[in-house]
Amino acid sequence: MTNSSPRSKDSGTAARSSGADAKANRKSDTTSSSGPHKTPGQKAVTLHFLFRRLSQRPSTEELEQRNILKQKNEAEEQEAKQELKRRLSRKLSVRPTVAELVARRILCFNEYVEVTDASTYDRRADKPWTRLTPADKVLWGNKVFKPHTLH
Repeated sequence: MTNSSPRSKDSGTAARSSGADAKANRKSDTTSSSGPHKTPGQKAVTLHFLFRRLSQRPSTEELEQRNILKQKNEAEEQEAKQELKRRLSRKLSVRPTVAELVARRILCFNEYVEVTDASTYDRRADKPWTRLTPADKVLWGNKVFKPHTLH
């Protein structure tokens, strides 16, 4: 199969997506010379084409890295999951408490206590006795210190 388009010299997706021309060329090659009656030149071209196609395929390592090809059987996969669960639960069981982290100065106060914004207002204590008039003081004095309790 001779492909005279400039795309045949490219590698990667450009060679794979050569479009309808490549499909037509492949179809005409298979219909005109199928079977053992190929000439040595046609066989060489076909071998070259197939070799290129095989070399463009991703390796098994690449497919495993992309999670396309499973690298283990089901039993090994379940065993790996169980081992991961055991390891993570072990890590959780020896996790330090908040008090230990504070003692080692890893956590600050606002990292383990929820801190919310509060509106700003005067937080000084209200002292109502400072606002009493002399008449109010006499009235309160009469209520608190009743004459019959003093004797």
